[in-house]
Amino acid sequence: MRSAPSRQATNPFTKKSMTIPGKADRTFFWEVEQVGACVRFCRGEVGRRAFFWTRHCQDSGTAARLVAEATAWRAARGFIETASHSMQRPPEEAAASRTLAEDVDDHMGSRVRLPFDLTRSDSYSMAEAVRALARHADARLVEELRLGAVPGTDYSEAIAALGTWQLPGLSSLVVGDYEAPQVATIPSVAIGDCEPLWSLPALRSLVLQGSGIELGYVDAPKLEELEVRTRGLKRQIVDSLASAKLPALRALKLWVGGERETDVEVGDLDALFRSGLFPRLTHLGMQNADLADAFCKAIVDSPLLPKLRTLDLSLGALTDAGAKELLAHRERVAHLELIDVRYCLLSPVGLSLLAELGPSIRGDGQRKGRFAAVLE
Repeated sequence: MRSAPSRQATNPFTKKSMTIPGKADRTFFWEVEQVGACVRFCRGEVGRRAFFWTRHCQDSGTAARLVAEATAWRAARGFIETASHSMQRPPEEAAASRTLAEDVDDHMGSRVRLPFDLTRSDSYSMAEAVRALARHADARLVEELRLGAVPGTDYSEAIAALGTWQLPGLSSLVVGDYEAPQVATIPSVAIGDCEPLWSLPALRSLVLQGSGIELGYVDAPKLEELEVRTRGLKRQIVDSLASAKLPALRALKLWVGGERETDVEVGDLDALFRSGLFPRLTHLGMQNADLADAFCKAIVDSPLLPKLRTLDLSLGALTDAGAKELLAHRERVAHLELIDVRYCLLSPVGLSLLAELGPSIRGDGQRKGRFAAVLE
């Protein structure tokens, strides 16, 4: 008579805990727990609130690889594995208030924007709204979600809630959604840790708009479009993208910002421009960049360029010097279908130089000045 299979054989279990010291005696932790094909994450600061999210993998083998890769990624960045940390448990979630439940009912559909009503946004948090939305009977209908740019909003909690209370049909997400008449405006809101978003099973388009954006370990097999809008792109974002698993990514748009706001240098982008990192990429945006002229040289020398169809340098401090750099390598850019240089610093002469390249040029709205458009 055959014995029953053990729990370990049918439902593999792994748990790891890691910590990293911060400033002023602060210690940050990250924990991961795998049970079968389910991987649960927890991160936070010791002695303070923790954030939780869950990822459901195709099978236990895929889950084990995710645990190993995410652990190795953090170890390479200074996290130390600890044996004594025990996995924390998320607090019990309270039922949605009547006001929130009514708002969810009134706004349920394929496209949803939070908060539902700014006049009542103090009645419940963004995270509470996300949880109520995900628990609604028609949550499967939501395909597009926009988290509005509301000062004081705790986006980290809302993002963690999205990672746990997953909307099964959500394919498009905007965090820090902000509509303004200006051509280049970035809201003054702190986004925080976005790693829980990679757990969304159907996510294909993601826009992150604000400050303090952290991508963490990026593994999003279905993501096709990623846009990061910030006044100053940080090196840690480039670091996350350079080790990202984004096999379906077709469009990458990065707002670099001013030299005072960003700590990214042109050489840091070599890791992004290398061949094979994004096998399906056809659109690259290096927008709102003070260093737009220098980026032109980096791009024409990049093994990534032959795969591109469109190049977006709009909103940056691109001058005639950058146009001359592109013209000097016209054979490298001739295959492009479009180069977008709107709202840059080009003279009529610079625009005429670009017109000689071959691709269509979108160049309206040229400005006077010295800096990227969003800074002026």
